[in-house]
Amino acid sequence: NRAQMIEANLIYKTKNEIDLVPGISAFYAESDVAPAYYNSSLLGHNNRKGYKYSFRAVLNRMKLAVQLSYVDSKVINPSVYQDDLNSVELLMEMLNVRF
Repeated sequence: NRAQMIEANLIYKTKNEIDLVPGISAFYAESDVAPAYYNSSLLGHNNRKGYKYSFRAVLNRMKLAVQLSYVDSKVINPSVYQDDLNSVELLMEMLNVRF
C-alpha cells in the first residue's frame, strides 16, 4: 500500500508582471492504494509510476493563468486492463473569480 508524489516548481518573475513557473513531479502509486490525491485520472489512476512536466504562465495584469502539462506514466505490474499512458493537459484559469 505505497504511494508517493514529490513536486518541485521554480517561480521566475519577469519585469512585465508575468510569472513563469516550470515544474516537475515524480509519482508512484501501487495498485492497492486509494487516497484521492494519488488516484488521479491525469496520472492514470493506480498501479503507475512516472513523471509530470508542467509549465505555467501567470499573467498578473490580466488576472489569467495558462498551464501546459505532459505526463509520462508507466504501469508497475503488467495488466491486461492497463497500458503505459502519455497525456497532455492544457488549463486556463481566471484568477479574479469570486463565488
